[in-house]
Amino acid sequence: MKLILMRHGFAGIPKDVHVTNWKWSKENLERPLLPEGRAGAKAIARWMLDHDQIPTRIEHSPTSRTTETAKIVGKILRVPVIENQNLFIDKPVDQYIKRLADDKSNKRVMLVGHSDNIPPALRMLNWVQDKFEVDQFATAELRVIDIDRKTYSWDELLRVLPSDAGAEDLY
Repeated sequence: MKLILMRHGFAGIPKDVHVTNWKWSKENLERPLLPEGRAGAKAIARWMLDHDQIPTRIEHSPTSRTTETAKIVGKILRVPVIENQNLFIDKPVDQYIKRLADDKSNKRVMLVGHSDNIPPALRMLNWVQDKFEVDQFATAELRVIDIDRKTYSWDELLRVLPSDAGAEDLY
């Protein structure tokens, strides 16, 4: 199964970063993309279109920044965009990816999530291969991986930074 992973576009630093539970604050969860974030999402979507990396659907976390990123990409690629609670910041996304892989009808699905849940999921999935290193994702970065449906381990097929698509790399 081909899985296309994307971190949301750039949304800047949360205003309430000094609040104890800033990750779960309404202000953080509702942070919209900044112009640079929209530009990164559009550039990656155009790259996907030009390189025939079109998913059958896009699923995204329920935060504002992932929703906006997914809608930008979905509009350009003309594919359905679906909010998915399994992709929320604190969810173990590796378990959801396993469920996706178990469904043989899933050939190429795109997930838009966060730096808090995508890299840990990738580390957990590759425990069989002892590949625990996962490079940091830039905002709006795209990775295409091939998931083994039996072991759930994966191999990276493509990695596209926003700068590869004409936008700025931001972390």
